[in-house]
Amino acid sequence: MTTFYPYQWDLNYRNPRVFNEMIYNFLYLTNQGIDIVRIDAVPYIWKELGTTCRNLKQVYTIVRMMRMIAEIVCPGVLLLGEVVMEPEKVVPYFGTVEKPECHMFYNVTTMATTWNSIATGDIRLLKKQMDIVNQLPKQYVFLNYLRCHDDIGWGLDYETMRPWGIKEIPHKRYLNDYFTGKSRI
Repeated sequence: MTTFYPYQWDLNYRNPRVFNEMIYNFLYLTNQGIDIVRIDAVPYIWKELGTTCRNLKQVYTIVRMMRMIAEIVCPGVLLLGEVVMEPEKVVPYFGTVEKPECHMFYNVTTMATTWNSIATGDIRLLKKQMDIVNQLPKQYVFLNYLRCHDDIGWGLDYETMRPWGIKEIPHKRYLNDYFTGKSRI
């Protein structure tokens, strides 16, 4: 069983050999000259039966160990995490000053709200989201991007949008139709 797709298998980090092999590959790539290592789907790294397998405490330990190894062996390499949540909810994955984890994260929310703004011509949600990011401590670094290999998840802030007369399901349908050419403003 996999969390996302059959071709994206989950790894069993409960087995120390898995972690060791991942670190071997991590160090191999850094020796090839890469500057950034992307950690995919960070909240789902650790699996535990009977849980949502999301944001479990072991995830933080694994990412912290990766960061410690990077700091010792290849201090110029950055860890880029992928956490599909609002920036303010990603903050725990940066770790603490004493126990840092990822150096930076994708800003998934800005990506989705940017496409929403293009389709609707309305920047209110994007502005609100950017205001939230700008209120976070400056040491939290987010990578803004417009597209990646994953589908665009329309996990927009519909609670904020509701008073503007926007309903979640019809709005998602509109966005999908807009970007597949079935509807235009």
